[in-house]
Amino acid sequence: MYISVIVPLYNKEKYITETIHSVLNQKYKNFEIIVVNDGSTDNSVNKVRDIKDEKVKLVNKNNGGEATARNRGIEEANYKLISFLDADDIWYDDYLLNMVDLIKEYPEAGMYCSGYNLEYPDKIKRKRFIGLKNNYKGLVEDYLIRSAKSSIASSDTVVIRKDVFKKVGFFNTSLNHGPDLDMWFKIALNYKVAFYNFPGALHKKTVEGRVSDRNRDANLPYFDSLIANVSRFCPDGKKKDAKHYLKKRYQKKIRSLLFSIQLREVFKVHDHMKNNL
Repeated sequence: MYISVIVPLYNKEKYITETIHSVLNQKYKNFEIIVVNDGSTDNSVNKVRDIKDEKVKLVNKNNGGEATARNRGIEEANYKLISFLDADDIWYDDYLLNMVDLIKEYPEAGMYCSGYNLEYPDKIKRKRFIGLKNNYKGLVEDYLIRSAKSSIASSDTVVIRKDVFKKVGFFNTSLNHGPDLDMWFKIALNYKVAFYNFPGALHKKTVEGRVSDRNRDANLPYFDSLIANVSRFCPDGKKKDAKHYLKKRYQKKIRSLLFSIQLREVFKVHDHMKNNL
C-alpha cells in the first residue's frame, strides 16, 4: 500500500525542511512526497532542493493558490492513496502507520481522518471532537452532523482514495476561502468516512499568515459551492444531515462576522441562508 503525500508550498522557507523531514521520518516507508511550489518568492525551493532523497519530488508552477497546488499534486501522484500536509506543519512519526491500519480495517471508506494537536504560543493542545472519544477508531456514520460546527477532516490529516477525485472532482479553485472544507463536504456526501482519533499531526497556530481576512468577508461563493454540491451529489438519505451542516456553517460565519463587527456582511450571509434553506 503506497501513499502520495502532497505538500503545497508558498513562501515557507522557515518551516519546509522540518515538514518534509517529518514525512521522511515516518515509521511507514511506502510513500512519495510531491512538493508543489506555488510560485514562492523566498528561499523555499532551495530548502527543498537541499534535501537529497529520492522520495522527494519538486514540482514548480505559477502562483495560483493552495487549491491549484493540491490539484497539481493529485495529477502528479503515482499512487492510489493521496494525503496532504501543509508546508508549515508536521506529522508525528506514527501517522502513516496508523492511517494504513485504518484503511485496511475500513476499506469501504473513501476518506480517512485522524486527530491532531494544535500549537499555540504557550502550549500544545489536543483537538477535541464532539462525541468522539480519544482513540476512537471506526466509521463516522453521522459525519455531516459531527463536522457541522468543526470539521473532523483537516488538510494535514486526511488520506483519500485517488479514484474519489474522479467522481467528486478536484478542489474548487474559484474559492478564496474554504476549498478544503468544500472538498471534505463533497466526499462525505458520496462516501463513508473513517476516523482514528489519535494525534497524527501538529498544526502550528503560531505561524505567521494563519490569520486572514476570512472573518471580514461573507464568502458567499463558498456557500454557493456547498449548495451546488448538495444538488449534484446528495442522496435522499443524507439530505437532512446536509441541511443541518449548511445551517450550522451559515451560523458559524455569522458569529465570526459579528465578532469582527462586519454588520453589512452579516446581512449578506443571513439573506443568503434565508434564500437557500
